[in-house]
Amino acid sequence: MAFTIFLPQVHRRDGFTLLEALIVLAVLSILVGIALPPLARAQRRFGAYTAARELRADVTHARLRAILDGATVRVVMDTASARYRVERADRTLLRDRELPPGIVLRTSAHRQEIVFSARGTSNLYSTTWIGVGGDADAHWHGLRVIPTGALEVR
Repeated sequence: MAFTIFLPQVHRRDGFTLLEALIVLAVLSILVGIALPPLARAQRRFGAYTAARELRADVTHARLRAILDGATVRVVMDTASARYRVERADRTLLRDRELPPGIVLRTSAHRQEIVFSARGTSNLYSTTWIGVGGDADAHWHGLRVIPTGALEVR
């Protein structure tokens, strides 16, 4: 007499085991850890680029405001606190901007200000640089104002 043993069939479900999921999570964690420092550096560099564009727009606005109002308008740089403001000759504030953390402002402007006359001309040559502080490889964005009032982006 032959005996037949019936074993219940094990049905495998499609999916991953806990060990496979943990290995995938570990690999992803390592990859994210490797990618974060370059992403943070890129974010700071993009912040400097954006700040330079805003400065250009604000200096252009200051020049146009001087022409339209027929009055002197100044762009005053504060390199110590990484901010600048646009004001009329009577010190009426038109704009006040603070740069994002880690972004540095440097200028060659005399008394750290650019003055536009009612004709839209500037009082001097000046170059203002914006970049990431402490990053030797970072690109510095320059904005040069010439006596005619024209702007050159560097």
